[in-house]
Amino acid sequence: MIERFHRTLKTAITASDDSTYWSEILPWILLGLRTSIKEDLKCSSAELVFGQTLRLPGELVVSNGYNNEVDNTNEILVKLRKYFSNVRSKVVHHNKGYSFVPKNLDTCEYVFVKVIHKSNLQSPYEGPFKIISKNSKVFKIQYGNMIKTVSKDLLKPANIISDTTQNSNSLTIPNTQKKITFNIN
Repeated sequence: MIERFHRTLKTAITASDDSTYWSEILPWILLGLRTSIKEDLKCSSAELVFGQTLRLPGELVVSNGYNNEVDNTNEILVKLRKYFSNVRSKVVHHNKGYSFVPKNLDTCEYVFVKVIHKSNLQSPYEGPFKIISKNSKVFKIQYGNMIKTVSKDLLKPANIISDTTQNSNSLTIPNTQKKITFNIN
């Protein structure tokens, strides 16, 4: 199979006008081979890979009414600039960006912030931090002695029990002077 392709490639290179500079014409030959229709498949290899036909350079310059005569290179440049000024690339988003947001995040007073780059033994969240203000996408929190804006996707509500509840399983956080109770069964 590889030998058959090499035979086709060698034939295409030797059929070109100037085969001494084969490295310059190789990309054009490969483009032609990849866009040519295969008899047994009834489609090109580019269609199999990309799911659609490739737009060839000749299709960019010449419109549907095929014209063999192109006046000069300036006309080609004007046509190319006009064509590419209207072409917009289609943005493909593979990740829809949906993330889980806890229901009580909008009502809590303190949050934990997810650590993006953590080591294996490090906790996945930092905090708790007091919420200063809320937005639909971002929260402003008291991060040490500064105010930091954090995306809502990186937050987790911290359920802090009031000071009036005393329990032997309580823990006082130094920054907030609030007690957090853990239920150990």
